[in-house]
Amino acid sequence: PATTDAQLQKGLRYAVKLLNGYGITAIQDASVDEPDLKAYQAVDASGELSLRVVTSILWDRDKGLEQIADIKRLRAQYTAGHVVAGTVKIFQDGVMENYEAAMLEPYLLPGNVRGTSLIDPERLKEIVTRLDAENFQVHFHAIGDAAIRQTLDAVEAARKANGDLGHRHHIAHLELIDPADIPRFRELGVVANFQPLWAFADSYITDLTIPFIGPQRSAGLYPIGSVHRSGGVVAFGTGSVEVGKLADLIVLDQNLFAIPPEKISDTQALVTLFEGKAVHGDLGNL
Repeated sequence: PATTDAQLQKGLRYAVKLLNGYGITAIQDASVDEPDLKAYQAVDASGELSLRVVTSILWDRDKGLEQIADIKRLRAQYTAGHVVAGTVKIFQDGVMENYEAAMLEPYLLPGNVRGTSLIDPERLKEIVTRLDAENFQVHFHAIGDAAIRQTLDAVEAARKANGDLGHRHHIAHLELIDPADIPRFRELGVVANFQPLWAFADSYITDLTIPFIGPQRSAGLYPIGSVHRSGGVVAFGTGSVEVGKLADLIVLDQNLFAIPPEKISDTQALVTLFEGKAVHGDLGNL
């Protein structure tokens, strides 16, 4: 059966409490539809959304540019309080484990398999240029090096058409980037939205990826340091404590810079402050 509004709101309240307990006060929801946005709006209106939320409205590949009108409606209707509905999520490929990530060179399989570009690259340029002109940030899913190049090309086309509007478009996942494209993150102002957990060589990589792309390409999986050293912005930094910034702060039970890296995951958030108020723990008990 379909999920009810009440169930969505109950689940969101549970998630807010859980995230605050981990010291998290800001998130992006990478793919939302209108029922999700209604839940965020309702929980925020009740004063229970102790998170800053950037939501990404899913781009429907089965529709054309006409859907931008409805996306603009959703942005206008649901951007308020702690919620910003100003980002659009575009899937440009699949994942490597089933050979659907779009690759510049074939997988090590019969039949010259290179994955799938879910949106024609020239069409993607048109879509991103229109969204950029309408003041949307675009959040791309791109895993293979071909898909990543296509999304960078689309942002480049938008900048040529519209100028630099400062939208800080994101590319998420970024499993394999062609070395020639690494400097383009800085040049185009594109944020590299990696997930470091995925870079760990678990069985997805050792059994389902490396054997099908070979050791040379595998050596460059998740090039987080390369993008960072080239001057690109990587989207998992810890911010700073400065006058004039939001009073979203946490108190941890150990100094992350004074412990062995393997102990970092044992760290607990003792207190989480959101807008200067404790939403987890109690400052008086420290």
